[in-house]
Amino acid sequence: PYMDWNPFFQTWELRGRYPNRGYPKIFNDATVGSEAKKLFDDAQAMMKEIIADGSLTLKGVVGLHPANRSEDGEDVDVFLTEEDREQGKIAT
Repeated sequence: PYMDWNPFFQTWELRGRYPNRGYPKIFNDATVGSEAKKLFDDAQAMMKEIIADGSLTLKGVVGLHPANRSEDGEDVDVFLTEEDREQGKIAT
């Protein structure tokens, strides 16, 4: 499966210096390259094991609901129906 590895390396605070920023160029970085490659290889092995033995099961639910931005613009107000949105009845 495709995975964007850049956030993965950033989380582990492995950042290469220009021009070795980002995956896969980070492996060429003199300071963090070898550690980034080790971390990447470990993650690849773990992903292969999870796929092979089915030890991780993903489940999800998707819903499309009417929504508006909150008055202060910081949140999203979700409504059960269009009528609730018109009346300002936020779902709880």
